[in-house]
Amino acid sequence: MRRQARIVELGSKFSLSTIVTLLQAESKVHGHSPKDVELGELGSADTLVDVLGVARLSEELGLAKANWWSTPIAVGGGTTHFSGRTYPNPPPAVAEILRTRKFPMVRGLGDQELSTPTGVAITVNLAGKYSRSHPAIRPEMVGYGAGSKEIDEVANVLRIMAETEP
Repeated sequence: MRRQARIVELGSKFSLSTIVTLLQAESKVHGHSPKDVELGELGSADTLVDVLGVARLSEELGLAKANWWSTPIAVGGGTTHFSGRTYPNPPPAVAEILRTRKFPMVRGLGDQELSTPTGVAITVNLAGKYSRSHPAIRPEMVGYGAGSKEIDEVANVLRIMAETEP
């Protein structure tokens, strides 16, 4: 029972810190207080499903206490359209999250948005460390997720590898 309570605590801490990261970035780019941020500015109700889903799955897979790494986040090029306007990539909230967390980014392939504010907030709150290339690890688990956006230049796939015991 104590182990379950600790895992729930870790998941709750991750979920809260991720939502706070999004709130702070959105409030900064929209020029108002975090308490005045609307759900639409956080992306959508899907944002909560994504954040809570990552927390729950990491708990179920025994990865709540894993050491997470990330390579620099690919943000894309060109422009993206939302809220009735056109913005250069990375979108303002993505740039703000990366700036405040001092997390590296790369352009990546393609002239479209490659990273969303929700995805970036999840990444910077999971990954305690980053590496310019894949770190030297012994992967114990490998998982893939695919996005629905069709990108000609590259597969729209995220791969994560976990090493639970270094």
